[in-house]
Amino acid sequence: MKRVEEMNYYELLNVAVTASKDEIQKAYNLACQTYQEDSLATYSVVSETERMQILQRIEKAYRILMDDRERAKYDYRIGLADQRRIQEKQPAMMVAQGEEMKGRYPTSSSRGLNLSAHNNEAEEAKSSEPPPDISDPHYLKKLRERKGVSLQEISEATMISVHALTDLENGEYSKFPGRVYIVGFLRAYAEYLGIDFQQAKAHFEILYGASNKQKK
Repeated sequence: MKRVEEMNYYELLNVAVTASKDEIQKAYNLACQTYQEDSLATYSVVSETERMQILQRIEKAYRILMDDRERAKYDYRIGLADQRRIQEKQPAMMVAQGEEMKGRYPTSSSRGLNLSAHNNEAEEAKSSEPPPDISDPHYLKKLRERKGVSLQEISEATMISVHALTDLENGEYSKFPGRVYIVGFLRAYAEYLGIDFQQAKAHFEILYGASNKQKK
């Protein structure tokens, strides 16, 4: 698990190397909310000195990544320039491949399929199910799936990577930089889904405590 000072600026803001300025702005806003003075995510987790140091590093990361010239220099200095160029080309290639596939294979709409009735029935069945127990390792995933929301949707709205959201749902807490990040991401996840953050946090505390006991 990396310490904050060991992360590069992209890791610190939890954005891709190819992140747009809009994505960086949203990630910066979320990071600032996570480390603001009255944030529950940082309460009793980091000291005031540590919180201020992290905020200073976040500010510097934001300033560098929002400036095209400074960002290019930074990418070159840490060896990410080539990686960024390669990844920036991938979306265009995927679009071209997608258009080619559309020509080969008809979509569900072109075949005249109507799935709305099936989806409505499935949604009604889900709403009648009892809520999952917070001690269930798949508690978050079950709540999300019952609402019919994909991880990609949450990622686009919260600017948290799909990989991080998957780790959050699976209780892979050792992959996060620290507890404060987990709680901050959990808050954003809960707010987007419209679920009780305190319940989600209680679920996290149960799994987090269990994983720590196993390590001992």
